[in-house]
Amino acid sequence: MTDDQKIYAEIGKSLWNIMPDMACEIYFYGDIFPKSKGCTINFKLKQDGSISGFKFGETPKDVTRFILSKAELLQKTEPYRKEPWTHFKATLTEAGKFKMDFAYIPEDDSWPGLFMKRVSELSLEEAEEKYIPEEEWKKCVDKYGS
Repeated sequence: MTDDQKIYAEIGKSLWNIMPDMACEIYFYGDIFPKSKGCTINFKLKQDGSISGFKFGETPKDVTRFILSKAELLQKTEPYRKEPWTHFKATLTEAGKFKMDFAYIPEDDSWPGLFMKRVSELSLEEAEEKYIPEEEWKKCVDKYGS
């Protein structure tokens, strides 16, 4: 097993351990930059397919820290070392299927709580929904285009 496969297995096992019984999928979104990092966890409900999350204060912080630390290690392994991604999404299904998706988003085209998408890709309305000030959104759109 390669180093990246070991890390994937550890992340998947951690998500399995916190996946609520009422969920059919769990999603861990994160961003990792040289001086900052962030994450959020959501899950799809079996009952109606809606997306939910842990209640305030119930997010398993030890698991989020663990997964972020493993993701940081993953950034430094092959094949990612040469051009490290900055955003990621880990998905685990109730059947045990695991996958990770990555995005290369510059830090100045990113926003806290906005994962796997550039600020410059958003419409003004979407930016406002994410609490991104119009002037910040304009800067990103002017620099990176949409």
